[in-house]
Amino acid sequence: MGVTSAVAAERDREAPEVAGSGDLWRAAPPADADLDAAEAFYARRSIGFTVAAAPALATRLAARGYARDRAWTKFVRGVEPVAHARTDLRVEDVGPALAPAFGAVVAAGFGLPEAFGGWFAAVPGRPGWTCLAALDGREPVAAAALFAAGRQGWAALGATLPGHRGRGGRGALLAARVERARALGLTRLVSETGAPVGDEAPGPSHRNLPRSGFREVARRANLAGRRADLPRAPAR
Repeated sequence: MGVTSAVAAERDREAPEVAGSGDLWRAAPPADADLDAAEAFYARRSIGFTVAAAPALATRLAARGYARDRAWTKFVRGVEPVAHARTDLRVEDVGPALAPAFGAVVAAGFGLPEAFGGWFAAVPGRPGWTCLAALDGREPVAAAALFAAGRQGWAALGATLPGHRGRGGRGALLAARVERARALGLTRLVSETGAPVGDEAPGPSHRNLPRSGFREVARRANLAGRRADLPRAPAR
């Protein structure tokens, strides 16, 4: 819908260092009718929703009563090796046998319903995607992915099961994706995670990305078109 197009259209004006091909984001901002249609779609289903919006669109959404939610922090780095990535877990590529467990780990790590596991399990093997898992023995306990397009890569889907956090899995998977990016001939990696709110401590990804050589380049607002009593999205 037009909302998605508007988010994309404003991306390279807000943070050109993070954007990919400039032509990819040439789309018209949504008309009021587009916003009306999007809101009606979710209202009919009694579903809350959030829009990632650059400043011009964020101002319009705020005027329509959308509430500020946790922003996205955008990060970028080159493909030089990660200095330190210690873990007692073993990192492996995800093939068909590990795909269901990969999907389950990503869904659980993000606090999503189990049904999302099948959706994430369909990612390994798709064009442009490299999926990795960190295993404790034979059990995948952390997962992550790299999507390559041209000379750039997106470090995505980094998640760890709650009972296995603090073991270096995220850092090891970041280091592995940097190595894979270099092997693929990429020159730049981008990633994102939820920004701290108020005096809240940064989440695990917000700590691990800078440790792994990523630097913050932008923050994009998220605005929630939903009931005010629903909880804010958690940091990850």
